[in-house]
Amino acid sequence: MTITPLFLPILGILGLNGIIYRKYSTELILKSLKNAFFITGGILLFFLLFGTSFFGFQGASDGQLQPQLLTTLIQDRKAFFRADAIRSLLIVIGIASIIYAFIKNWFNPSVAILSIGLVVLFDVWGIGARYLSKDKFQPSSQVNTPLLERPVDQQIKQNEKSRGDYRVLDLSVNVFNNSTTSYHHNTIGGYHAAKLMRYNDIIEKQISNNNQNVINMLNAKYIIKQDQTVSQNPLACGTAWFVDTLLKVNTPNEEMAALNNFNPQEVAIILDNEFNGYAGNFDPQKGGEITLTQYDPQNLIYSYNATSPQFAVFSEIWYGPDKGWQAFIDDKPVDHVRVNYLLRGLKVPEGKHTIAFRFKPVKIQQYITISKAASGLLMVALLGMIGWMGFNFYKNPGEPNPFPNAPVQPKAPVTRDSKPTPKPSAPQQKKAGKKI
Repeated sequence: MTITPLFLPILGILGLNGIIYRKYSTELILKSLKNAFFITGGILLFFLLFGTSFFGFQGASDGQLQPQLLTTLIQDRKAFFRADAIRSLLIVIGIASIIYAFIKNWFNPSVAILSIGLVVLFDVWGIGARYLSKDKFQPSSQVNTPLLERPVDQQIKQNEKSRGDYRVLDLSVNVFNNSTTSYHHNTIGGYHAAKLMRYNDIIEKQISNNNQNVINMLNAKYIIKQDQTVSQNPLACGTAWFVDTLLKVNTPNEEMAALNNFNPQEVAIILDNEFNGYAGNFDPQKGGEITLTQYDPQNLIYSYNATSPQFAVFSEIWYGPDKGWQAFIDDKPVDHVRVNYLLRGLKVPEGKHTIAFRFKPVKIQQYITISKAASGLLMVALLGMIGWMGFNFYKNPGEPNPFPNAPVQPKAPVTRDSKPTPKPSAPQQKKAGKKI
């Protein structure tokens, strides 16, 4: 999305450069201008006249609105659509008129470039003002403290040492379309335009149905009520725990259905055939302690002590090793699996050990390396081009001719031997006139 807005204007600038410096014939410029004007203007005119008949102007969540409000909202959307079509058409007409006037020598290059620049400024400024208007500029004191703590936020923080030890279910806001709570706490809600599909499934099929067991496995230790009071959930599972039962299922649908009625502190649901029989015949005997000792969004450290091999469940989203999250026991890499449809599960040996989950996205690192290399090549090419232009300017100082291809009227050659043509006498002029 960033490449398109960059390279389309570059192509326009290159074309405008060719027009200003007369790199093309007048006939070719007029023909191209005519084609471009009628194509873009025709599309915009079509949308202006018939666009409201081709689009429904309804969003995915509009069904929740009252019919009268939805009708008004659709009318507003159509008005915005028509207004932008008119606006874009006027810009196309304006730019085409400026270029046409320049080709006809009604404008000099400076006036043409300045005029086009003003039209572009009008366009960019107008669109930018829709997103960043005067009322968006706020005092620095307000910007530095955008989301003040509520008394309920202060109460929760007084009880906790680290935000990684708990999560909050905030019912005083729109749980999954509001991010204010996430500024102060880890939550099971919040907002993001691109949710993980598995978590979105949990939202729609479990949390929205108030499945307390799922809320517990997500470690929702505090629940903020609509009246801005907080209650503590004693059944929250914590950051990690051991289970004594592995419930194997065969399909993702069975995995989701099993969440309807289970005890997350005792049972872990696993789609074993997806993980090459990771669970196998493993029958853990629950016993021991496991604790989160270091919290960082990309580096989670746990310590545990167990008298027998255990199966640990972690209240963190499973985001497979091929996507980035890697598991380590005493700094040695180990495999981990998905349990309970979206959490992490791991077989651990007996004894006292340290578990680490580190985010190391191999593919992303490869893409970053490629991106850096490509950016470096582009920078070298840009510096080389600037150096070459500077070298040419040093060798040939002076301003370049803005119209290098413009025809120049040749002067008559003058030699030493040439003599001025004598002025004819009056009778000769008269005689010559009679002959003509």
